[in-house]
Amino acid sequence: MRPRLVVASRVAVALVSVFVTALGGAATARADVELRGFGALRALAHDAEPAFRDADGGFGRLDVGDGEESVDAVGELQLAIDWRPSGSFGAFVHALARAEPGDLEGDAVGVVEAYVEGTWSLPRGLVRLQLGHFLLPTSRENIEVAWSSPYSLTSSALNTWIGEEVRLTGASARGVWDLALDDTIGRVDQLELLGAAFGGNDTAGALLAWRGWSLGSRLVVFDEVVPLPPLSTLEPGAGFGEQRDDGTKPFGADIDDQVGWAASAAWRRVDRAEFRVTRYDNRGDLDLHGGLDSSEYAWGTDFWLVGAEAHHGRWDLVAEWMDGETAMGVLPDAKVRAGFRALYGLVSWRGDGWRLTLRRDEFETVERDRSLRGERNDEDGHAWTIAGFWEPLTRPLRLGVEWLRVESTRPGLVDERGPGASLVPEASVDEEILSLELRWYF
Repeated sequence: MRPRLVVASRVAVALVSVFVTALGGAATARADVELRGFGALRALAHDAEPAFRDADGGFGRLDVGDGEESVDAVGELQLAIDWRPSGSFGAFVHALARAEPGDLEGDAVGVVEAYVEGTWSLPRGLVRLQLGHFLLPTSRENIEVAWSSPYSLTSSALNTWIGEEVRLTGASARGVWDLALDDTIGRVDQLELLGAAFGGNDTAGALLAWRGWSLGSRLVVFDEVVPLPPLSTLEPGAGFGEQRDDGTKPFGADIDDQVGWAASAAWRRVDRAEFRVTRYDNRGDLDLHGGLDSSEYAWGTDFWLVGAEAHHGRWDLVAEWMDGETAMGVLPDAKVRAGFRALYGLVSWRGDGWRLTLRRDEFETVERDRSLRGERNDEDGHAWTIAGFWEPLTRPLRLGVEWLRVESTRPGLVDERGPGASLVPEASVDEEILSLELRWYF
């Protein structure tokens, strides 16, 4: 416990120092550069399995966990830098720095998004072109600065996975058109169409198939290697022993020379409602690529994603549904093929400086490969989240508290938990976490 408090105090000092420097620089910056973001300190009281990023390996479904009731502290700084030298052209960078418990693996500093874009006005809309590394605009909950959420501290299982394994390195074109305008109440109906071509997202699906779903708020940065759970099939000489032993790299250089694509269509009534449909296909070639210490499989991953939101008075309703498949390897060699689905719905009430949110998650993966050399990929789980926030109306600060409970059953873990585990018919995870966060926006 004491080392964690030392880490928390050092994080606080570091964040304050960075904030002072950033705010001082912003005050003297040119008018065409906008710096936004937030710093946060979070205390976590949890009763959870060891996290999959634990140095000793684990099968937990949360960002933190050590197999017993304990308390951790984490801190982060999220920066969004928007450079607009002209009305038509600009550049955007989203970077972060974070401090986590020392027994968790992962990059402490990195880039989430970095791209250049051009925007051109049309008689009843606009067209925007992006080139670089960027998130698809799919999430209906992570809608604030630095892909954060006004509704909860922890993302849904669906959007936790998006933040971990789905990001495009390539180009996109987006058009937005006004369909109708009511001058009396200011209502605007809009149509949005988006198309993208990309590479570098070849390993998307590895975490879903080998680890399963998780719930957290941690964004994987560019070129970061994310640990995989300690599965026997990943050991040297086993079915997938040629996979790099330090984990998987979701975002980095392209490894299979295949061009993936994504497209979406959305209708919105501004400030009232939105409905969006997205199709994603990375067109991975399923083969093993790389050198002796960096070999990874290119996963073929595709999915449909449907999202909707509605706002009325002080109430917000948000839901998203995903259905897809991921695969790698070619029979008769080792092969993985799994279907996956996730759904969440939340209701949130906004008061004067207050917000309360209730969210329900459902998620599953389905074994489809029939390979005798790999563990089963089936999983079935759900989670409840209750979150509350208070912030002054001027909003430099926000205080948040959240309780989350996740239950998951993954039979393939039975053989991974040591002697005697095979006597258990199912491997179940039942975890709880209580989070308290102080956030400073700038």
